[in-house]
Amino acid sequence: RPFELCGVGLLGKTWASATNVDVPRTDSGLFLAAGGRARLVAPVTPKVSAVVHAEVLGVAAPIRPEVDGVGVWQAPIVAAGLSAGMRVHFW
Repeated sequence: RPFELCGVGLLGKTWASATNVDVPRTDSGLFLAAGGRARLVAPVTPKVSAVVHAEVLGVAAPIRPEVDGVGVWQAPIVAAGLSAGMRVHFW
């Protein structure tokens, strides 16, 4: 099939480390995102295909590091990506 669509979920842990402050410390937190991915597959030979992926994720647990109770940065609540590659079928 030349076009594929699927759901994508990410669950992980993030961490931040403060430097150049009076009381440096490190902290960690949950990262959770969900969305969808579209894939276009174009056969080049019977065993090789070119593949293009596009995905959009909504971040449910945004990253927001704080120093002394003040947010110093915040990750976007929507993330997107585009990638291209080759798929080789070995059998």
